[in-house]
Amino acid sequence: MLVIIHTQAQGLVRAMGGTEGIKAAVREKGVVLAAHGPFTAAGASAVLGVSVDCVSKDFSSFAGLVAALEDEFWAQ
Repeated sequence: MLVIIHTQAQGLVRAMGGTEGIKAAVREKGVVLAAHGPFTAAGASAVLGVSVDCVSKDFSSFAGLVAALEDEFWAQ
């Protein structure tokens, strides 16, 4: 799942039936939460109730987010 802004995180919580649905998806289904920069990751973590571990380091373009996702999946 990609979280671009905190309002998307709020919508995701509603769609998943609350933060417990998010936590279950991460824990049981191996869902990776990714955010485009540390500010977005912090906001999304607060809304979702779980940490966002895949965070772009270069958030000047979405290429940084793609690079962070590549790193995350190569590490698995």
